[in-house]
Amino acid sequence: LTTLAPIIWAQFRSTTSFSKPSIDSFEPIQNVDSNPSSSKRKIQKAATDEIGGLFDVICSSHDFSYLANTQVFCEAGNDDVTCFAFLHSLIQ
Repeated sequence: LTTLAPIIWAQFRSTTSFSKPSIDSFEPIQNVDSNPSSSKRKIQKAATDEIGGLFDVICSSHDFSYLANTQVFCEAGNDDVTCFAFLHSLIQ
């Protein structure tokens, strides 16, 4: 993953193609439910299982601001919860 160009998963409802098969099939939006705590755990597990590496996940039912230095990240949500996940680029 360290050789990938920056990847932004911003609109999960649209069709997006990625350069790596494991990333093609990863859809974190399916793991977001109405509870921020359970959503972050499901997204973290799915990302680690399907993509590999160490992911941090932030979920909230309110607005939040964040800054992350990474090449692989995603933001997904529904009407109740928004989540941001990112891969630690230097720790794999």
